[in-house]
Amino acid sequence: MKGYINTTHVMGRTLMSRHNSSYMLQYQWRQDSNPLHIRVITKKEYDDIKKLAGPEESRIVTATNDLTIMHTTSSKYYMRIKRYVNKL
Repeated sequence: MKGYINTTHVMGRTLMSRHNSSYMLQYQWRQDSNPLHIRVITKKEYDDIKKLAGPEESRIVTATNDLTIMHTTSSKYYMRIKRYVNKL
């Protein structure tokens, strides 16, 4: 992933993004919950959540420095991320 300034990880209703040196997590744990929760996270938290996200399904390069990574959607991975975020 070297060389991409903006990276987005999509895991179902959870989205994690890196833009330059800013890290953000957007999540919606239940389909009927409103609004979508947005949280600023650190680089360490970003790296930890990236490991918990599960295997990649696909990668999409949307622009010169933009990368979108789609992860496998599974309740197992959702629960791992949810438990981690609730501890923060």
